[in-house]
Amino acid sequence: MGSALARAQTQGAPCPPNTANYPCVYVANQTSNSVSVLNANTNRVIGAIAVGRSPKGLAITPDNKSVYVANSDDNTVSVIDTATGTVTALVTSELKFVHASQIAITQDGKFAYVVEPGSDGGAVERIDTASNTIVDSVSGVNFPTAIALSPDGTHAYVTDSFVGKFCPFDTCIDVVDITATPPFVSSSFEIPNFLVSGSIAVTADGSIICVSLADPNFNFAVVCTDPAGKPQKRHSS
Repeated sequence: MGSALARAQTQGAPCPPNTANYPCVYVANQTSNSVSVLNANTNRVIGAIAVGRSPKGLAITPDNKSVYVANSDDNTVSVIDTATGTVTALVTSELKFVHASQIAITQDGKFAYVVEPGSDGGAVERIDTASNTIVDSVSGVNFPTAIALSPDGTHAYVTDSFVGKFCPFDTCIDVVDITATPPFVSSSFEIPNFLVSGSIAVTADGSIICVSLADPNFNFAVVCTDPAGKPQKRHSS
């Protein structure tokens, strides 16, 4: 299906870069080591692209030219050229015993942040998208699981579990200054009574941060706070 997508791109360019209403959706397929490409107008699969082992999270650059895919079992990042539907670069981490899981890309498209949880901790590494190389990592994270960026491009919010320093018993949200080199955790706040975190998202105006979580009894919830950690909403299941 990858070659079929490449042919379709050449013939009709179904996923053209620099498009305001981008017509394609990318879905990571963990069991088949591929990324499916869907036409957003028809909701039909138009192709699949082979990537690394066990792809999980992915993110597309603001100009729609590239998709960055976190391959968990390889701890690599595949870079897909959306114009051709092919992998054009592979970014490999030198860290051991961690697994790339989620990616966030800055609004200017210059950097991709890769969350890499591991059995003994983890890291958040930063990729320069111009060279597709890892340039540094976030200082101060312990067991990162997810990441979201503030709309103004100044901060990242990283869910941090089992950390010990700032949050000895609960999940933390680390506030990362991404204007610094290297980026660092400038503050953290707790989400009480939850030990395991999943995804994190920030509203378009940057005023609300929401996190999916599980408590010690595996009751699930979505908790929302403001950027200072003041609770706003909670939805439980």
